[in-house]
Amino acid sequence: MRTQRPTWAVAPRPSVEGCAMGMTMKVVTMVTLLAAVVAGGGEKSGRAAYPQVPGAFVPRPVQGSVLPDASDSVPFSRSAVESVPVTAQVYTGLQVENSSPSGRRGVNEDFGAFSRGDVESYPAVLKPYSADRDPYEELVATEGDGYGSYGQAGFRLAVESPPIFTALHDPSEAFPMNVHSNSRPFGHLSESIVHGDSRYIGHSIPTPAQYSYYNPRIGTTRVNEGYKIVCYYESWAIYRPQPLDFSVSDIDPFACTHLIYAFAGLDETNYTIKSLDPDYDIVTGGYKAAVTLKAQNPLLKVMIGLGGWNEGGRKYSRMVSTEETRQKFIKSVVKFLDEHHFDGLDFDWEYPGASDRGGRDTDKENFAALIKELSAQFMLRGWVLSAAVSPARFRVNEGYDVPTLGQYLDFINVMTYDLRGPWDGMADHHSPLKTRDSDSWAYKSLNVLDGLSYWADKGAPKHKLVLGVPFYARTFTLSDPSDNKPGAKATSGGTEGRYTRDRGLYAYYEVCQEQRNGGWTRQRDGAGGPYMVKKDQWVGYEDVEYVNLKVMDMVRNGGYGGAMVWAIDLDDYLGMCGKRWPLLSAIRIRLADGSPPIDDVTSSSVPEPEPEPSPEPEPEPPKSAPATSSPAERPGVHRLSQECNTYYICNRKFETTKFVCPTGLLFDLRRRICNRPEHVTCGPGYSPVSRRDCAEDGLYNNPSDCTMYTWCRSGIATHFSCPLGMNFDSLRGMCVEPPEATCNNHEMVQALVHDNSTLNLRKPVFRQTQESHRVVCFFPNWALNRPAEGVFVPENIDPSLCSHIVYSFATIDASTLLLQPYDIAVDISRDFYKRVIALKQRQPSVKVLISVGGWVDSGTDKYSKLVADPRARQNFTQFSVRMLKAFGFDGLDLHWLYPTCPQTRCSAGFPDDKRGFSALVSELRAAYDRESPRLLLTATVAAARGIIARAYDAPSLNRNLDFLNVLTIDFHTHRDGKTGHVSPLYQRPDDEYESQNSAFALEYWVREGVDRSKLNLGIPFYGQTFQLANPGQNGLNAPTIGPGDAGPITLQRGMLSYMEMCQRIRDRGWQIARDPSGAIGPFAHRGDQWVSYDDPTSVAFKANYVKSKGFGGVMAWSIDFDDFSNKCCREPMPLLRTLARELLNIPLAPPRPGGDCTTPPPAHMGVDSSSNNFSYYEKNNHINNHHTCALNHNAYNHNSLNHDMVVDTSPYNNQD
Repeated sequence: MRTQRPTWAVAPRPSVEGCAMGMTMKVVTMVTLLAAVVAGGGEKSGRAAYPQVPGAFVPRPVQGSVLPDASDSVPFSRSAVESVPVTAQVYTGLQVENSSPSGRRGVNEDFGAFSRGDVESYPAVLKPYSADRDPYEELVATEGDGYGSYGQAGFRLAVESPPIFTALHDPSEAFPMNVHSNSRPFGHLSESIVHGDSRYIGHSIPTPAQYSYYNPRIGTTRVNEGYKIVCYYESWAIYRPQPLDFSVSDIDPFACTHLIYAFAGLDETNYTIKSLDPDYDIVTGGYKAAVTLKAQNPLLKVMIGLGGWNEGGRKYSRMVSTEETRQKFIKSVVKFLDEHHFDGLDFDWEYPGASDRGGRDTDKENFAALIKELSAQFMLRGWVLSAAVSPARFRVNEGYDVPTLGQYLDFINVMTYDLRGPWDGMADHHSPLKTRDSDSWAYKSLNVLDGLSYWADKGAPKHKLVLGVPFYARTFTLSDPSDNKPGAKATSGGTEGRYTRDRGLYAYYEVCQEQRNGGWTRQRDGAGGPYMVKKDQWVGYEDVEYVNLKVMDMVRNGGYGGAMVWAIDLDDYLGMCGKRWPLLSAIRIRLADGSPPIDDVTSSSVPEPEPEPSPEPEPEPPKSAPATSSPAERPGVHRLSQECNTYYICNRKFETTKFVCPTGLLFDLRRRICNRPEHVTCGPGYSPVSRRDCAEDGLYNNPSDCTMYTWCRSGIATHFSCPLGMNFDSLRGMCVEPPEATCNNHEMVQALVHDNSTLNLRKPVFRQTQESHRVVCFFPNWALNRPAEGVFVPENIDPSLCSHIVYSFATIDASTLLLQPYDIAVDISRDFYKRVIALKQRQPSVKVLISVGGWVDSGTDKYSKLVADPRARQNFTQFSVRMLKAFGFDGLDLHWLYPTCPQTRCSAGFPDDKRGFSALVSELRAAYDRESPRLLLTATVAAARGIIARAYDAPSLNRNLDFLNVLTIDFHTHRDGKTGHVSPLYQRPDDEYESQNSAFALEYWVREGVDRSKLNLGIPFYGQTFQLANPGQNGLNAPTIGPGDAGPITLQRGMLSYMEMCQRIRDRGWQIARDPSGAIGPFAHRGDQWVSYDDPTSVAFKANYVKSKGFGGVMAWSIDFDDFSNKCCREPMPLLRTLARELLNIPLAPPRPGGDCTTPPPAHMGVDSSSNNFSYYEKNNHINNHHTCALNHNAYNHNSLNHDMVVDTSPYNNQD
């Protein structure tokens, strides 16, 4: 890639380095057009306002400007916050006055508004900073580890198929057994309507009393810290002998966070997804029953698994080999998931690149491409994308592009089982936790610990890696019964189980039954893995103790994302050997805040089952009959007095039907199902019928559950759950901590937020209103030139989240002193002006302004020359009106930093700037008021009182400006020689000066004569970073020796975008500290790196401060620094969405509990500028036009963010 020269060096030569003749013609045409605009306005000077060559539009330094310097000791400026830097270095900015006597550049109380050089400078060369290079880029991919045929994650035939013979050489020869007559008299998918709505099917299954077959709830304790419990369900388990013919109805919907239905397959003729057992999956209703579990637990994600061992690998290799076949497959997946209402797809190709499984060398690259393409489609729909992968090193090296999979998959199920098996000719535990002394060299790294670590070392985020836990055992027949230690020779698999009926495999319920039969010697291997021996039979299995050890050591202590189980139907779910669900309960207990309820039925009360038991008398299903007299006064589900087994459903016509639960069960009013007595609190109660008709749009609380709420929109009710530990506040229409929440437990109300936090129960508000505050969003055009993940273009902006969008920056020509674009190639040639203005079509109420100035552009005396000359002010005013109207802007923001004190250097400025700036503002106001519609006029101003007093005539600005954006940011930087917060809200007791906080700055402007309603609080979407002198001293005011390390996106030492910070803090073990008083936002440290920033919590606190104090709103610098791609798995644009919720009354869905790593879809643009015969298409790093030439600019990718898709893509949605 050719290195681009700095923009100030030499103007590009269009015929050599830009587009050829066609591009040159467009630029000249645009220049001529703008010049004609000026001429058309009656100017007699004849001067063209714009030069005749495109290079002239690139800003160039004039007398007094400062170029970058590589020194680490120079003052921090806003050049990084307002640019992509030349290199990852500190910009010199300009020397700040009043340095401390000690020599470090201190901050004077009155002039401490820190220079904005590294926030606002303009880009030049995108060169990564070597100190921040990902260490994984330095790794050299190794070839196979010399395993040969060792450690190939085994033949999973017995684990993933019905209990019949399946030909190894041709999986298509396997056919499922005929469905057994089910022991449940109402069928294995019997259904009863308990919600009063036929669209919600609840499974209430009467079961044989002999086996206590009713599915006990494992518990509703929520999984802590965002851990996943991923449960595979073997759909063929229904064909096992009774009573172990497990079906969907046996699944506890609260036991897992994700349920994966195994498996769908791939049609090898047309490469589309298909059901492998349509009779059960579709005709009998297996798919429908699985997704219906979400009616009882809206947080549950039900996914379809694709592939498995029996599917082989050759057809998958062929499918991914071309873009055409991949796209055909993707379309079929989208249709399949839509049709069957699954929440996502788990890709279980075993294994890409495996020549022994029909794979090819190109599989690695092609599989990564497929996942990336699938992810783009899934993001549009809010679906989950995961994959089951091998932990074996040689499988990873030959088949998985780990960094790509880590980026685009929501989580990765590492199959840390079947690491040993009968195919190895020796008896051993198939899922060892770690290396043991008994392991030979070929198996030293083939264990759970090394398998997960290798994926992490190759670049997969730890929080996305899910530990695989087998709920089955591998069995062996020993060559010599006297030689029975791990690693002993084995001739074959062990005897088949009574119910699984496959040699070499026992379900856990078969293991425990064998133990009860006696005669087995039980021991543990060197890693704690249990095994048992009986004559020539050797069984390695999992028990509760070993599961606890794995979950605690690997997941909780190792920082991984959760646990995955193969498979939920192999646990002792009937309690045949003791407590029900022993292994799954162990996982939940270890990953939850507390122990969920566990069934106490012991083995002594449960007789040994036989393969085909005779039917026992069944308790009857819920009986219904019209009630003789209606006990209900309102629609919903009612329970009266102490008749806990009886409930009544009252419809909207006030017709009531009485229901009676099966014998031994009571009606659970909270979940609206017949449940076990220990989970039910008796007494009269009421549960309302959901507002599925949505007669009136709005946010509604859930009267029976403070953690739930409903969004009615366009006649559709979408149900949501608040994040863990939060309740829905009916007053504010948002999820908050329980002490702050107003929970209406007895009545469904409609929430609405006003600026005074009062409740209106009738009229919902979904868009900005006259009562809402301002959210002013600064958009920098140079974000286009950042590295790929940081590229931000107009289509990334969600205009519904802003009241005003400010395009940054325009400039003034140093000779003509007229307004002009900053970068013609971006602003006009790439239609950035037009594309930002087009956002008003999506959100007509939003106002789009253009800002002139910025830190870099304020470093010369051209603004002083402009305001000092009445004729220059007149020309500027007239031309600005024409330019704003020509491009469709709604107004102008004056971003001169600062009058009298250029770049905070008050001694280098002109005292007359104060009067001249007020004159310019007054003249602009008069001209803008004459326009129809009236043009807006705003200014971005200082927060330091010393500069305010010298630079601004506050009463004059108050009269003539629509509002002022106060730069209440950058109060503390590494220049101070000590740590401090980038944007304190209030003064803290240990602060050196009273003025260096946002509250003081705003109140000072009020005292100077500006109305509160015109003042916007500045909020940084970036943080200031520091290098600590001593990592052991890491609090506030700790000594520092320089700026912090550069980030991979901003490439600038001393600052990090919020997107970079949240990723570091999320992935790399940073320690976070918060101020309980809210005076400052959070700060974090790791080693010698220290960063202060604002997060969604502190941003919400500041927004409420604005409302409580009567200020006009907030200004965000800048929205491209937000986590717009949702890299941190909270939600896209978390800072901006927080402001929109608080200040614009937008009822956005809250972040998903446990995290949601769904990323916004990529933008697709095709704007036709027919007036100049030029169109563009920006995607996949290509920019084309009708003239066969291409702009020679940095290529980029981009994402779109569409507010109108909030409900559809929410991970909580459960549409009726």
